Amino acid sequence: MLAIVSGAFGKGKNQALMVTRAYKNFDCFFVTDNLILADKAHKLGWHIIWSFPDYNADDSYNAAFVSKKLKTNTQNYLPPGHHYKYVMWVDSKQRIRTEAVLKFLLASNPFCAAAVPR
Repeated sequence: MLAIVSGAFGKGKNQALMVTRAYKNFDCFFVTDNLILADKAHKLGWHIIWSFPDYNADDSYNAAFVSKKLKTNTQNYLPPGHHYKYVMWVDSKQRIRTEAVLKFLLASNPFCAAAVPR
């Protein structure tokens, strides 16, 4: 029903590159070009999706800019033919309350928008 996607691009020494534990009861995907970060995410339960955008990896500004495409077109990074009704981006440095997400998704009004509290 729901795929949770997170990720980050950039060099391994960038302190901003973090990952938290994958969420139970959901398929969680982590998109990255960083071997160190991918290894950490995999150990924390994420499925790794490799992506190698064209940017200057030495420049953290460029890495942040490239990640904007990931954040705004999250569904395009999932495997072709995926079965998820909902796809949700989650910042790699934050945790969400999954019970609040489920409550929102199961609400009777499918056209409402909400900010889910952390």
